[in-house]
Amino acid sequence: MSKKFSKLLLTLLLILVIVSSFSVCFAEVDGDTTKSVTTTSETEEATTTENTTSTEDEIYNGDLYLFDNNVVMDKLVDGNVFIFGSNVEITGQVNGNLFVFANTLKFNECYVRYSIFACANSVYYNGACNDLYVACNNLEMTYDSYVVRDVKATASDAIFKAAVGRDVDLSCAKVDFGEAESAPIIYGNLRYSAKSEATIPEGVMGGTGSATYNTPSISENAVDVLVGFLTCIVTVLVIYALVNKFTPKFAEKLSNRKLSAIQILKAFGIGLASLIIVSILVIILLAITIGAKLSFILLFLYSTLCLISVSTLSIIITNALKPTFKIEKTYMFCLILTLVSIVLYGITLIPFVGGIFGFIIKMVAIGLLIDMYIPHKELSDEEKAAIEEAKKQAKADKEKRKKEKLEAKNLKKEEKKNNKI
Repeated sequence: MSKKFSKLLLTLLLILVIVSSFSVCFAEVDGDTTKSVTTTSETEEATTTENTTSTEDEIYNGDLYLFDNNVVMDKLVDGNVFIFGSNVEITGQVNGNLFVFANTLKFNECYVRYSIFACANSVYYNGACNDLYVACNNLEMTYDSYVVRDVKATASDAIFKAAVGRDVDLSCAKVDFGEAESAPIIYGNLRYSAKSEATIPEGVMGGTGSATYNTPSISENAVDVLVGFLTCIVTVLVIYALVNKFTPKFAEKLSNRKLSAIQILKAFGIGLASLIIVSILVIILLAITIGAKLSFILLFLYSTLCLISVSTLSIIITNALKPTFKIEKTYMFCLILTLVSIVLYGITLIPFVGGIFGFIIKMVAIGLLIDMYIPHKELSDEEKAAIEEAKKQAKADKEKRKKEKLEAKNLKKEEKKNNKI
């Protein structure tokens, strides 16, 4: 369920960023703009003109973008609406699609002509739309709400009492379909998955469709794992091909990147710091009206970095293994690269601790990428030679100490042997 939530969240984020990159119009919700009109026979023409002006003022033409901590969308919008906030309430009408990111999201007697795409912690739906796509923790759909076509929802706890014109796909831990007069009416098929099968009240299936309870089987889980591995392999090979084809300088940096315990720890610190800094910057930019677009660009760039980070880490590790496995040909490099990516992905599937390992791997990968573009002091030829000489001297001292230790050990054995005689 969490994977579906993450995919939907990322999809919505990319849609918002792509659309906002063309033209952004920020608007604040105005108060009541309705003008009072006095109707008399002598002022009929003036009344008609004033009433028309009032109607035009109430309609927002074009796409509407709202970014704030508390957002109330009560306009009639002839276009799409994009909302990013903490507490969001929708009471108006949207003659397009609605995209929402929020903590608490409330639909109160609203109407959306096309589709709703929503990501939130809790969603209260009491309205009407064409299609509803939602990912949340708590979902409540009231008996008075309606969805003309399909509902696709992922939630932890769900209260589902709405009327739906076609199919419902619901993935949750616990679901309540109500009872008697408060039960939903679904005219298509109901497909849901939960920890335990729920009681479907009589009259819920209002058409010719059927209700299906799905429990993940071992074979389904195996297919999901296999698809995950295949996706991982294809992703790393495609990124490797694109990097070598279009960014040879970046490919050279990846091949020259050295790995050591200290560098890995340093990379983890940089990756963790980047996550904290980006989060703080996004919050600050969202608090500033003119910075809202920049916050989405920043999120887009960081999301892109996250998407390619583990694949680039696999490339770095494979380059580090070149001398060990004597990799010279491209097909051998791709084979080792595939194995490395499989191992990294497999680590994240370990029960209980896989998520922690996955987070560490992600932070290290992001840190290595960022560190590649952090300015470092260039060493002179004399300094490089001094460092190499110091390394050689340290190695020689280590060999000398090892030899002395071995000689002392042999001498001690000889003394014991002589004493026995």
